[in-house]
This record gives sequence, C-alpha cells and structure tokens, in this order.
Amino acid sequence: EKENAREELIARVDVMCLNPLKMYGTLCQKLKEEVRMRDTAVAKEQQLEKDSLKESPSPKRNQSKMAGAAQEVAHCTTNLIDATERFEMKKRDDIKSILSELLWSEIKYHSKVLEILSEHHQKLGEVTFPGEVHLADKLRSYQPPAQSPARSFLSPFSAQ
Repeated sequence: EKENAREELIARVDVMCLNPLKMYGTLCQKLKEEVRMRDTAVAKEQQLEKDSLKESPSPKRNQSKMAGAAQEVAHCTTNLIDATERFEMKKRDDIKSILSELLWSEIKYHSKVLEILSEHHQKLGEVTFPGEVHLADKLRSYQPPAQSPARSFLSPFSAQ
C-alpha cells in the first residue's frame, strides 16, 4: 500500500510540477527571438547613423530612415520589456503553484502513510497470542527438581 501511495505521489508530481517546467524551453526561445529582433533593429539604427555621418546626398531621406529605425528600436524594446515582464510573472506564478502542489502532494502522501500505519497499529492491538499465554503459565508453574546441596552450583561459595 505504501508503495502505491509513493507511485501515486511521483505520478502527481510529474504531471502537476514537472510538465509546467517543460514549456520554459519554448518561452526562453521566444524571449531570445525578441532580443535578436531588438539587436537587429539597434544594429540597423547604428548603421544608418554611420551612413548619415558620411554625408549622403539627401539628408532628409536619411533623417526619415533614422526616425523609422529609432521607432523600430523603441517598438522592439517595448515588446522585449513586455515579454520579459510576462515571463517573470508567469515564472513567479508557476514557482508558487509548483511548490504549493509539491507540498500538497507530500502532505497527501504522508497522510496516506499515516492512515496505513494507524490501521496496522490497530490491527496489532487486536492480535492475541493464546498459545503463548499457555506456555507462559506452564513456565510459571514449572518447579525444577530439588538438587542436593553437594551438587548445587552455589556449593563452592556456601562452604566458605
């Protein structure tokens, strides 16, 4: 019974605690993609700034490109911050629910084991050993044969 309770605990922990952790690989990949997008936008903006320093023939066109690149960097940065905040909130909520579920599973397991132990303790209290009671009565009523004083194991001490 105890082994069944332990197997039940392990299965519950796998489903309720380990499975939610498996999706973090995908979540981390999405965050990495957000970082790459932002890095690309920043690199593009920096390249446009370098190009504008070389004095291209149309400064207004460069300014509009730089404004677009700056807006893209701001947009990517905002998306990255939002994604990071969502990730952190989900992580905190998942850790809280996983630890709560783990504790609940342990409590459930130990209560089941306590129930089993209490049941066996009660059964042990109900057990009688009638044959051994008769043996104890026989041992109490047993009278060893009388020994002569010369053969007594105390005789060497009593002679002194």
